[in-house]
Amino acid sequence: MDGTFVKGADISFVDEIEAEGGAFYENGIKRDVLDILKDNGVNAARLRVWNNPQFNYCNPEKTIMMGKRIKEKGLHFLLDFHYSDYWADPGKQHMPIAWDS
Repeated sequence: MDGTFVKGADISFVDEIEAEGGAFYENGIKRDVLDILKDNGVNAARLRVWNNPQFNYCNPEKTIMMGKRIKEKGLHFLLDFHYSDYWADPGKQHMPIAWDS
């Protein structure tokens, strides 16, 4: 990065929201959420990726698609690896099922 202050947003669930019929509006006008964020000062978007999620989101394929979309909008892309099959945070860290053995 060029020394610019990073103002970011975690948009990990945008593809799921959109796939389920959700949309984003600004002043009553439907717009791409990335355009809304960018026009309001956001210059970076974060995505999380899980090891082997139960649902078809936050997986490598969807993360790559969203990452490309982020870059096409001229935003910085931040990737957050969750070494888990689902949600992980400091109080909840579950080893992926595939790693059991």
